[in-house]
Amino acid sequence: MHSQRLRGRYGVTVRVVGVANAHEGFAYRERGWSCLAGRRVDRRAGRRRALADSARGLRATEADVLVEVTGSRSSDGEPGLSHMREALERAIPVVTSNKWPVALAGVELAALARSRGVAFRAESTVMSGTPC
Repeated sequence: MHSQRLRGRYGVTVRVVGVANAHEGFAYRERGWSCLAGRRVDRRAGRRRALADSARGLRATEADVLVEVTGSRSSDGEPGLSHMREALERAIPVVTSNKWPVALAGVELAALARSRGVAFRAESTVMSGTPC
């Protein structure tokens, strides 16, 4: 299990407490989830902390890090760009593989992260997993 490897190798415990997608909104569960696969977002929170969208969810909860992996538009980098700005403004570190926000506003996001004293890490590949 990845959580055991992270704990053993780096001494950290990772707990996923919030999850969102564009179709079902944002769900938050303070104690976290042991497994997220195969369940709808709006059912993960038991409808106790389900919010209409991920931006509201991010503002309504405390997070140690944002892992942003939405599919964002090439025209404006949204919705990922807004998610990253929101997190960085609140001094929440961001890790992403989302290409368009970084391509369109990476310098801005990096400067915002520096001004708040938090990390902004981005890495991805083009056509990852595509057979040659």
